[in-house]
Amino acid sequence: MGKITDIAVKIEGVEFVCRSCAVVMHDGKILFQKRKNDKYWALPGGKIEVLEKTSEAIKRELEEELAITDITVGDVISVTENFFEWNGNRVHQYIFAHKVTFNDSKYNDIEGTFDGAEEGKDVIFTWIKKEDLVNTPIKPDYVVDQLLNADNGIQFSTCVE
Repeated sequence: MGKITDIAVKIEGVEFVCRSCAVVMHDGKILFQKRKNDKYWALPGGKIEVLEKTSEAIKRELEEELAITDITVGDVISVTENFFEWNGNRVHQYIFAHKVTFNDSKYNDIEGTFDGAEEGKDVIFTWIKKEDLVNTPIKPDYVVDQLLNADNGIQFSTCVE
């Protein structure tokens, strides 16, 4: 279920999880990740640890996943409560998405897919043009609408899959 310090607990058979995601935008493109064999792309991020701010979770996750530390974590652009099943388990999840800027530009202009830095995770990354989001397999489903409306202030969504 994750590290012992993650905000991830099982309550009456339902896994309750808090996550933080990075919305990294550069030149009209947004950074996504997936495991090499997965069909769907997702925003980079991960579980928030106990007593960890959502912005700190993003910094930690990006350092783990891309070995990058020179970033600016901006405002929250969305909060989502997400209800779904994963591997036969019911999940109740809260996701906080922050705008993020890479100050270190080593990843900003990479074309195509590229490997992450986290060993043994088999995760790849890519930049997807904003106008291509609707034709790209992205999970959770609500992410595309949130990204297309990111300039309209903080959004709150409920997603039931």
